[in-house]
Amino acid sequence: MVATEEIGVDDLDYYSKLTNLIAKNPDVIVTPAASDERASMVIKQAKELGYKGRFLFSEACDGAALIRLAGKRNTEGVLIAGSTSSLKTPEVLDYLRRYKEKYPDGVIQPAGPAGYEGMVMIAKAMEKADTVTDPYKIRAAMPLVVPVPKEYRVIGFKEVTEKGDTGSPHFVIQIKDGEKVILNP
Repeated sequence: MVATEEIGVDDLDYYSKLTNLIAKNPDVIVTPAASDERASMVIKQAKELGYKGRFLFSEACDGAALIRLAGKRNTEGVLIAGSTSSLKTPEVLDYLRRYKEKYPDGVIQPAGPAGYEGMVMIAKAMEKADTVTDPYKIRAAMPLVVPVPKEYRVIGFKEVTEKGDTGSPHFVIQIKDGEKVILNP
């Protein structure tokens, strides 16, 4: 790591921060938790400042909107941390359909499917633990409810480890020729 800069959640002007970063000659600018809209502004402003390196964004960035907002040429080579929700499996597509039916004007976040299944896991663990107030009993019951029943399954969490990790697979998406390409599913 050659440098770090902190940006506020309400910031829209990244020129001063990017100028400081670009002066350190980074190979990659990593911007965690940036939505497509914010990521596109980072890309556009960095490119205007002459940055030629790559960008890495979290799964908060879907990529399709990023390409539309920042442009095909500007997004070439961009890397995005992907999750199972990016794979558009039948379960994910069904979740997206049901979500749009219930919330036609709602915006589906890339992490939405995982959040939905995670909440189902917690609700099922509360039932199994027979409590909604004792977090220790609820946490202890979580491994017992995975996988969740098929009608609630979106991501397909297979386990809950002692540390509370769910074992959701992640991979890298690269933007090539204006398309999202999954590199290692």
